[in-house]
Amino acid sequence: MASRMLICRLCDKKHLLCKVLSSQSSIPFENKMLTGPNSSTSFRMIRRDIKPKEMKTKGKIIVVGGLIATTVMTMLMIMAPLMGMPKMPIGNMLAGFMGIPVALGWTAHFMIGIVLAAIYVKMLRSKLPGSSLVNGLLFGLVPFLMAQLLVMPMMGAGFFSANTPAPMMMVMGSLFGHIVYGSVLGAVTGKFEAKTQNAAFA
Repeated sequence: MASRMLICRLCDKKHLLCKVLSSQSSIPFENKMLTGPNSSTSFRMIRRDIKPKEMKTKGKIIVVGGLIATTVMTMLMIMAPLMGMPKMPIGNMLAGFMGIPVALGWTAHFMIGIVLAAIYVKMLRSKLPGSSLVNGLLFGLVPFLMAQLLVMPMMGAGFFSANTPAPMMMVMGSLFGHIVYGSVLGAVTGKFEAKTQNAAFA
């Protein structure tokens, strides 16, 4: 039977009530009162049935959000010279630093974007204030600082791009790009998750 489960604690806090409601969910459950020491075990078994679907949905949100945010940021970096900023071909820079083909350098760039999206969704999003757009924007400061304090020095550009021909412009371009990345990531993942939740309860 297609069903959805709601779990409620009774007032004495010793029983779990599993109530089955008709819905479009594909996970079957039984109508039953769970009492005694077996109740917590049964609850964990039910959650084990639900968790893979939740994990799959969250994984999709992370990948889609990371790819879209990284694509928007990459387009801005490519157009940077048109806005008076230095050229910032991060894929080429990664390829040169890692000693790999340029195509793999750009692949690594997008993979990093997805990894950062996973960190945001799984670890930091719930701890940041404001709307999805705002907390995504705030998260964008994290990869910006990582880039300027770790990545750029490792590439020989120095802290906050001090060894580049135009340090201030490089830093401003990096800040702008990462804020855009974070904002897009927050907006996309927030909208995607809200849409998924609404569909689940429709």
